[in-house]
Amino acid sequence: MHVSARFCVKIPEGLPDEIAAPLACGGGTVFEPIKTYCTPGTKLGVAGIGGLGTVAVKLAKLRGFYGIE
Repeated sequence: MHVSARFCVKIPEGLPDEIAAPLACGGGTVFEPIKTYCTPGTKLGVAGIGGLGTVAVKLAKLRGFYGIE
């Protein structure tokens, strides 16, 4: 597969594939809406704590959201 370098992220040396893959896939899916639509003080609702939901909660917490419902 050939992709533009602007859409690629270098995976750090030593980061196992089983950790990198969910961050690259699920992380990309939930990061953009959190970044775009959530500001400090915004309540964030996560429907389901599967793969995407777990990553959403972790990213939201890293961005300073604590009122996750």
